[in-house]
Amino acid sequence: SKIQYKVISKIYGLLDLIYFRKYERNPRKALADYVEIADKRILDVCTGTAANAIEIARLHPTSKVIGIDISKEMLHIAKKKIKKLSLNNVKLYDMDTTATGFRTIPLMRSS
Repeated sequence: SKIQYKVISKIYGLLDLIYFRKYERNPRKALADYVEIADKRILDVCTGTAANAIEIARLHPTSKVIGIDISKEMLHIAKKKIKKLSLNNVKLYDMDTTATGFRTIPLMRSS
């Protein structure tokens, strides 16, 4: 629910730091490593505070990353992080994943 997202958005970054302290074991690193070729267009569904989108955009500056999420609070935090890092290859949209208009969304799974 939207109330849950509002509450979680305030501590989401802290949880990320606690659970993924060691960068080598971080699933975000595995995801960023999976995107090997530059000049890609990447859709980050349920982007939250855009941790994955930011990591991919940072490591692949010629790629274009779009993050979508239904939580305005999470997207607000994400926009602050993107601005602080001066990333210009990430765009965020307040959007329900089920309302994208895509007939299918290709899935990328990290192990």
